[in-house]
Amino acid sequence: MPTGTRARLVAFHRTSRADSSELCRSLLKAVDERHEVVLRIGIGGVADSVGGLQASYQDVVAAARLRSRETIRAGWEPRIAHITDYRMHHLLAATDTRTRRRFAEAVLGELRRQGD
Repeated sequence: MPTGTRARLVAFHRTSRADSSELCRSLLKAVDERHEVVLRIGIGGVADSVGGLQASYQDVVAAARLRSRETIRAGWEPRIAHITDYRMHHLLAATDTRTRRRFAEAVLGELRRQGD
């Protein structure tokens, strides 16, 4: 695959979180050994319908995107992102700025006004 080319690969498989993480690590290792591509993996929720598959896919994209933002800021490479680790991030990212500010004020309250 040429540098800078984006592609998506989607696989649907029902397994436990521990098993899916191990499968993802194996996939990353195999791809790293055989190809010169940067692979990010997002893991969505379990679906039981076509509509559920669409929602799970959207969760996968959101998890990978949110993980990417987080890890870029932290300075390390994004690899595997499970949506259950990003549910709150996902909700806040979908919320307007004013609502996020009000939420932060309500949750953090006085702590936010204190100095370091």
